[in-house]
Amino acid sequence: LYFLNIFLIETEKMEVEMSRVHAIEKFINERLKPDLREQQEKHQRILDDICEYQLLLQSIAVIKSLRPLKKLKMKVNLGLGFFAQAVVNDPNHIFIDVGCGTFVEFTLDEADVIINERLQLLKMLSKKQLAVIGSIKAHISLLVYMVELLLDPSIRTWVFVPIVLFTFLIGVVRHYLAILIHTKKEIGLQQIQDSHALVRSRLLRENGRYLSKHSFLMRKQFFNDEESGYFKVAQQRQSPVVNPMSDPSVMTDMLKGNLLNVIPMLVIGGWINWTFSGFVTTKVPFPLTLRFKPMLQHGIALASLDASWVSSASWYFLNVFGLRSMYALILGEDNAADQARLMQEQVTMSANTVPHDPRQAFKAEWEALQICSHNWALKNADKELIEI
Repeated sequence: LYFLNIFLIETEKMEVEMSRVHAIEKFINERLKPDLREQQEKHQRILDDICEYQLLLQSIAVIKSLRPLKKLKMKVNLGLGFFAQAVVNDPNHIFIDVGCGTFVEFTLDEADVIINERLQLLKMLSKKQLAVIGSIKAHISLLVYMVELLLDPSIRTWVFVPIVLFTFLIGVVRHYLAILIHTKKEIGLQQIQDSHALVRSRLLRENGRYLSKHSFLMRKQFFNDEESGYFKVAQQRQSPVVNPMSDPSVMTDMLKGNLLNVIPMLVIGGWINWTFSGFVTTKVPFPLTLRFKPMLQHGIALASLDASWVSSASWYFLNVFGLRSMYALILGEDNAADQARLMQEQVTMSANTVPHDPRQAFKAEWEALQICSHNWALKNADKELIEI
């Protein structure tokens, strides 16, 4: 009952928020946007009048430059591409529309003054109109900022959660498939002996001062004797170096790893792009810069969308790298479900294709042990014990 009550309260809050969002959107679409369109049309008409008066001023300036002038021939556009030649008997006077279909005759100098005053008035009206347009745009931006983008609860149920579940289940299936097709690598007895000999030699160099000089020299003789020393014999041993790329088992293991890594990504990625293309699934709880949009909004080309929102395709890739802790908790630390770790291991494997020659390690260890001298750390242990 407690969880049911919480669910009902959250549902009621969601309905109230949705109704508020719808009311604000209705006010923006039915009131503010038509007003903005009307004011923009008025401003455009003012700009057209300013352009027309400026052209008239230029014409008056041209006529003034032709003084003294008794007659003026003009080409008049009759419409539909037809022009007629007109003769102006007195080019020193001009008729100007003063409003309400009334035209008044002015001299060119008087018309110049009147047109300049009219232009100043129109420019003032243009500034006022721009202020009105800016105010309406500011109101729209403020209301849009107040209304946070809300996702339909169905997106959470049918997009957000399924992507997480499918990604997790595919990782679990990949883990058990990797266990089934895994080929157990056999390590030879000689390889184990060689590796243990290198470890024993390193421990002798590090902790040999706690042994007596006779014990230290016996062990050093065992490893570094010129005739029968372990490292000398190992260096002379014929150990053919096999290129891993020519080993069919190694190539088979690499092919299996590539299939387990690539096929699930192609299947899930194709399914998400085909089924949930263009969906916004969630939002990160902190603001982000625009540089994160290509990473978090793959498949959504909306410049006005905040960078904190995450698309369906990007949500899948976040799950690929974000479910590591869940895989480690359920399947253990060394699991095959971590796709990012598998890709890293494949890159490391491809970089380590150069075969390793163990004789070089034996030679380096022989040289390090050869220059190592014995300095017994327990030489004065009895005196120090008595002093204590």
